[in-house]
Amino acid sequence: YFNANEHDVETKEILGLTLASNRGIEDGLQVLSFLANHKSTAKFICTKLCRHFVSDRPSPVLVQRLMDIWVGTRGELEPVLKELFLSPKFYAAKGEKYRRPLDFFIATKRVTRTEHKHWWELTQDLERLGQLPYAWHPPNGYPTAAGAWISTNGLLQRWDMAMELTHGAASDPDLTYKYKLNFLSDLHQGLKKEKVLSVDDLVDFVARQAFGSAAYLSKEAKAYFADYVSGEQSGNAAITQLMLAEKLTSLLGLMLASPQFQWR
Repeated sequence: YFNANEHDVETKEILGLTLASNRGIEDGLQVLSFLANHKSTAKFICTKLCRHFVSDRPSPVLVQRLMDIWVGTRGELEPVLKELFLSPKFYAAKGEKYRRPLDFFIATKRVTRTEHKHWWELTQDLERLGQLPYAWHPPNGYPTAAGAWISTNGLLQRWDMAMELTHGAASDPDLTYKYKLNFLSDLHQGLKKEKVLSVDDLVDFVARQAFGSAAYLSKEAKAYFADYVSGEQSGNAAITQLMLAEKLTSLLGLMLASPQFQWR
């Protein structure tokens, strides 16, 4: 909205740009265009994009490449993002970014499909994790760097949330008022469909539910989970109904609480 009665019609200078006198809305449009195409704007936005999608310490070479595209296209975001998402740095960035609490919460909910029955309890859980939407008062938004989120209490809240949305929701009568369980029947159907017979098979199966691929876990990590399920017997041990009853939901919860799930 432009109010001519409130506009300063004198000559003005902004960041070295001189605005002629006796103009109206053109002043604002010229300033916005000037700022959008300024190299400092390109550097600021491109650095934030790389920091959000690639690494807390992005490659100066990648940032400069995005800046060049920004300046060359006069601030077109589509070619900038295309260059970013097709860059080798983006595909080599596995494990570089620490999930913010809201990202962790959404990812966990997608895996488990456990539903909150009341909106206010969902709000309370986000407050526990430390990232309730629109609750960050400064205008720069919630921080994206890992250092802002890694803390003892922050990790404890994530671990509690991972176990509550899985093992707790499936086995704790005190939580039935809070959650609607959706994933357990799907897990059992998947176990039958994929003919999961051994402990190692079970670990791979649950890893696919949590991470999308069993290959996401290292051999060492798989061994830890197999020891948990089998009681340190063997990954080749046959799955029993007792194992499934006692360990299936908690195995999924432990994977969602694992370091591999915190870093993307």
